[in-house]
Amino acid sequence: MDRTTAERLAEVVRRCPSGALRYELVEGGAETPDRPTTITRGAAGQLTVRGELSVDTPQGVRAETRAVLCGCGQSRLQPYCDHAGPCGQ
Repeated sequence: MDRTTAERLAEVVRRCPSGALRYELVEGGAETPDRPTTITRGAAGQLTVRGELSVDTPQGVRAETRAVLCGCGQSRLQPYCDHAGPCGQ
């Protein structure tokens, strides 16, 4: 990582489907969300969402650009998938 560019690191972070990895630009600002927003259901049922998102969580509304949401209702991190139930297998 010491010898890579900031753009290369940002590219790797953007590949993280869950949004667990994030980056912020030195000049300010954050990742630009995909447009249009897309929702893809995985074979096991979880939902991979990319775009300009507003996600309701027990801690309040979170602005996201990427998220993997639970499709089975068994996640302990609702609405996010924690791979605890059948949709995360």
